[in-house]
Amino acid sequence: MALVLGLLLLFWPTKTLAVVAIFRGINFLITAGMRALDILLGLFVMVAGITVLAVPAWTAMWLLMTAIMLIILGIVGLVRALTLGKKITHTR
Repeated sequence: MALVLGLLLLFWPTKTLAVVAIFRGINFLITAGMRALDILLGLFVMVAGITVLAVPAWTAMWLLMTAIMLIILGIVGLVRALTLGKKITHTR
């Protein structure tokens, strides 16, 4: 793949470079979105921990926050699995 890309850049530099730039931009957007989800999940877990430490009697609140966190983890895992599958199929 690198050889083909190198040859394309050698013979058609402007068009190939534009296509490569677009694909890299899309890749950066997807990667940034995954990192943003990780940051949001980390903040949510931190708030849940502080809530449990501040008011131990709020077990129901802790259980609700845990359930929401597990749902978010499932969604993040699903999105990662789908994007990883696309990366694996495109590298062949």
